[in-house]
Amino acid sequence: MKHLLKKLIKETIKEINIEKPEKKNIYYVGVILDKNSQNLLRNNLHKQTFSDVWSDTQIGSHGHEQLNHHMTIAANSAEKSGLQNLGEKIKLQITGFGIDENLGVAAWQVNSPIPVKSGIPHITALLKGGSKPFLAGKIKEWKDIIPFIVEGTICEALDNGETNPPIL
Repeated sequence: MKHLLKKLIKETIKEINIEKPEKKNIYYVGVILDKNSQNLLRNNLHKQTFSDVWSDTQIGSHGHEQLNHHMTIAANSAEKSGLQNLGEKIKLQITGFGIDENLGVAAWQVNSPIPVKSGIPHITALLKGGSKPFLAGKIKEWKDIIPFIVEGTICEALDNGETNPPIL
């Protein structure tokens, strides 16, 4: 009887299509730049000097991760990173630009008031071929540029493309 009741409950749940809410995993915590700042970084790329190796590189995204979009603070949650200021608006000073042709990555160097887990605070700008954004943390040589300011919000980026807190 007990077995029959369990089976009946399972079938009823399937029939009325009760689903668990979608689980949202945290991809990283970082400073997600506002649209004006993202555009400012993309527009400043033409001021940088690139070798011919980069001639077919496009500015845009890497899978679900946008380039010239954010500065990663840590590859886990704000809670695990010890951050208490989710949702806080913050200004970041862009101070340099680095390229590593062997790694196939270029990035903006950031003077950040928040320490990052990856070493050098940066915003990945360009990727070549199959390069991954995390490789920007391995750039060794940075060229000083005339500093400028970008703005963003400290958020957790979720694997479904949303942020916590939501950016309006």
